[in-house]
Amino acid sequence: MAETVILNSGKSVTGNIIEETDDYIKVEVSSGLTVTYYNDEIRDIVDDVSPSKTFSSTEKEAASDIPPAEVNTNRYADENFDDPEEIMGESYSETPENFRERMEKKAAEIYAPLEEKIENFKNLD
Repeated sequence: MAETVILNSGKSVTGNIIEETDDYIKVEVSSGLTVTYYNDEIRDIVDDVSPSKTFSSTEKEAASDIPPAEVNTNRYADENFDDPEEIMGESYSETPENFRERMEKKAAEIYAPLEEKIENFKNLD
């Protein structure tokens, strides 16, 4: 369990006390470093209480009133998923060849009227 060492300077250090003598303590901080503090530097040492232990009895009672979540064991079963071919239709099974063919057909539909307009423009002379 972690402790908070409150120093006379007003700073505090949280970590695990790994050694304690009559003259000093050694604290392992979260970075893994071990820091030594002499007793004349220390104002107080406080045991940190985990948040789960700080609930009041009212909060505990309120939490016990919450029903457990429903568990859906079939969530990932295949029958719960829609068929992609049914949803996406032809685009699901599209290949590079039929994509190219479809794009060329669409381009021809777009450019054919433009080519006609260009020819008509050339003939305005």
